[in-house]
Amino acid sequence: MNLQVLFCLIAVLGSVFGQQSGCKGPVFKVNGVNQIREVLKTNLNSAASLSYDSSTNTLFFSYRSDKNVYSVLFGKFNLNNNEFETISGVEYQQIQLSNTLSSNSFISIEYIHGETAVDAKTNNVYIQSTGGFYRYNKNTNRPELCSAKDSNIASYAYMLFVKSDIIYYATDPNFYLFIMENGVASKFKDLETNQVRELVIDDYDNIYIANDTGLYRQKIGSQKAVYYKESKGLVDGLVINQVGDVYAYAGSSGVYAISRNTNVMEKILDDTVLGLTFDGGYNMVYSDKTNLFILKPNNDPNCV
Repeated sequence: MNLQVLFCLIAVLGSVFGQQSGCKGPVFKVNGVNQIREVLKTNLNSAASLSYDSSTNTLFFSYRSDKNVYSVLFGKFNLNNNEFETISGVEYQQIQLSNTLSSNSFISIEYIHGETAVDAKTNNVYIQSTGGFYRYNKNTNRPELCSAKDSNIASYAYMLFVKSDIIYYATDPNFYLFIMENGVASKFKDLETNQVRELVIDDYDNIYIANDTGLYRQKIGSQKAVYYKESKGLVDGLVINQVGDVYAYAGSSGVYAISRNTNVMEKILDDTVLGLTFDGGYNMVYSDKTNLFILKPNNDPNCV
């Protein structure tokens, strides 16, 4: 092969994958801005349910144990010093991978995980597992059981959202939405008959709901919903950043920005995403099957 052609090919490939000299990692264009993907931690087995505590600049998440016995672990990652720590004291029932899930469970064991959530107003950190709901005590670095498992908290909750210390959660097999306030659980009246696999509520009293049919938005107190066109199959999770913008993510399909005024989803990141959150600088933090990443604006003139 002609050397000039070879050098041109190498340059093109470097531009596509963002690995040209001077770049610390792959480069992605998000909202028109080049962002460098940095690795925060490797060797994390399917980290999911990412959440961010702004008071300590710390990420919380669940991840899986070894390949033979399925057990969910919970971890935290301090963005100030890049220290990772496994959170002990959370009960989780171990499952032999040879066991078969119940016939009414839609989800494979590959995707079962515990849940974490941070209340954006109080900065209280919550963890859900088969043992019930826990609130993480930042002074003792220990989770404290705040509501034991009951008939409304199934072994595997598929979502957890907290606002003003009210816990919103959905359960298997019907995926009805419940709230827990002051230790008392009740069905969420606005969505009593709706399946809810993912939910967030913004500061404009908009509820965003995802289920098998796609993504919807409706006002609190209303039964009228707006359907996001072409959203079916594109929402594995929903998150809100620190300024109230809503995002959806869906495995290998990437990340989508959700409009609160229209029924449009705009794809902003094309990468594999198992979990997603945003740090205090509005930087996107996400995971794939083995790694934890952060996207930061590219300010290096040597990396274009």
